[in-house]
Amino acid sequence: MEGSQTDAYVEQRRAPTSALDEAILEGDKGFFVSGEKVFAWLEDLRTDSNAPAPEADVVKART
Repeated sequence: MEGSQTDAYVEQRRAPTSALDEAILEGDKGFFVSGEKVFAWLEDLRTDSNAPAPEADVVKART
């Protein structure tokens, strides 16, 4: 592989890890959306495709 192809390959392989790292950092903040709110939002989406995503309603203390 040439340099640019190698760089592109490495970046492509790194993308899922970066997304996972971001999700872990977000989870470490301790704010989550309850399943009840998610399911209610999904029901709203059936009739309103622009229904706003639910706000976090669960706070977990960091240990």
